[in-house]
Amino acid sequence: MIEVIPALLPQSFSELESKLEILSHCASLAHLDVCDGKFSSAASWPYHPEDKEVFSAIAREEKGMPFWEQVDFEVHLMIAHPEKEIDQWIHAGATRIVVHVESVFDFDKLKEVTAGRVELGVSLRHDTSLDAIVEHQKLFSFIQLMTIVDIGGQGIPFDQRAYARIRDTHTRFSDFPISVDGGVNLENAKLLIDAGASRLVVGSAIISADDPFGAYASFTKIANGYGA
Repeated sequence: MIEVIPALLPQSFSELESKLEILSHCASLAHLDVCDGKFSSAASWPYHPEDKEVFSAIAREEKGMPFWEQVDFEVHLMIAHPEKEIDQWIHAGATRIVVHVESVFDFDKLKEVTAGRVELGVSLRHDTSLDAIVEHQKLFSFIQLMTIVDIGGQGIPFDQRAYARIRDTHTRFSDFPISVDGGVNLENAKLLIDAGASRLVVGSAIISADDPFGAYASFTKIANGYGA
């Protein structure tokens, strides 16, 4: 099954609401990019000072994520030491959480916090060796490959070297779904699937399109060609 997952990189809660309102009419799962400005070069919601109170209320389950009844959330934590903050995102309602192997300090803590509570994926920067996840692979249920060089932004060009990396990952970790994130568009979607990707995380090619609904439908049509 091939999944198409629209991605959001909101700078504020109001932007998160407005973009999820659009996606709630076509997608049942959204990929939320979360950047702390430490592991990633720039910060996003909710790591701006003015956003912390809103997210704290969500993490305390006093307030829900926007459109939570229509949309599930895959949260991509581009943050330092995600094992320290992942519990908040579980309480916020994340269905899946993706952490970067490069930013986890305490894998035992990560296992303790997430065990049986959430589907956990591991992400790798484009230049990180696949060997980095071998020791910890039992913790994770899927692998996410970054297919752009600079993470934490949308509209960054796709790196053509990604196809070989996807094929290598598919060969070495054949039991894992492979998600690809960064620069995914209608021109490369089929090539990514042919290389071994089973989940397409699509940012600006959907949410910044003139017709987001039509763009999502076009990606879904490609996925349907593979029996999704």
